[in-house]
Amino acid sequence: MLSLVAVAKRSGRSAQNLRRLARDGGIPAHRVGRDWQLPVELIASLQERSHGGRPLSAANAWGLLALLSGEKPKWVDARIRYRLRGYIEAPDRLLRLLESSQARSSVRSFWLPADDLPRLAKEPGLVRSGLAVAAPSDFDLFHFEQVLDGYLGQQHLESLISRYRPLEDAKAPNVWLRVPSHRWVLRKEGAAPLAVVAADLLDNHDERVRFAGRNALLRLLDRG
Repeated sequence: MLSLVAVAKRSGRSAQNLRRLARDGGIPAHRVGRDWQLPVELIASLQERSHGGRPLSAANAWGLLALLSGEKPKWVDARIRYRLRGYIEAPDRLLRLLESSQARSSVRSFWLPADDLPRLAKEPGLVRSGLAVAAPSDFDLFHFEQVLDGYLGQQHLESLISRYRPLEDAKAPNVWLRVPSHRWVLRKEGAAPLAVVAADLLDNHDERVRFAGRNALLRLLDRG
C-alpha cells in the first residue's frame, strides 16, 4: 500500500481526484487517519484511465487559474487560451476540470508546533494559500489560524525542512507546502490569488472545505 499522495505523483492524477474516487468507492482504498492508503497495483490502471480521459494538464490548469485572476498566461499558446476562456463560461465544467486536472504541485504535509507557524508564514518567498488565507468573507469558513498552506520553490522547501525540522506525514498535519509545476504563483507576494486559494481547497479532506472552495470559484465567475 502507498499513501494517496504518492499514488497521485506516480500516476499523474491529482490528489483531489483520487480522494473523491476513494470516498465514492470508485477505487480500492483504505482509510488511515484523515487520508487514504491505496494499492500499488492501482497506479498502472490510473495511468491508463488518465490517457483515455484527457485530464487538463498542469500547465493548462495554471493557465486557467491565471485567467480567473485577470492575468494572461503567456506560457499557454493563443489557441489554448481561447479554449480556456470558453471554460470560464461553463462553471460546472470548469469545476470538474480543476478537480480532475493533473497535479499542479507536489505537496508535502508536516506537523509543527503552533508557536512556529507565525514565523514560518513570514518566510520570504513563501506564498500562502488554502486554509491559511481563506477569509470568511470569501469562503464562508472561519479563519484557520493553526494551519499553514503555501507555495515555494524546491530549494526553499529543503532549506525550511532543514531549519524547522517538521514532522512529515503526521496523522494530524498542520502545514502543507507545495512546489508548483509552474512558477507563476511564486511571483505573487504574501498570498496566492483568490482563484488559486479556492482551487487548493478542492483538494481538502473535509467536505465543508471543498464545498467552500467550489462556492468561492462560482462567486468569482459571477463577478467576472
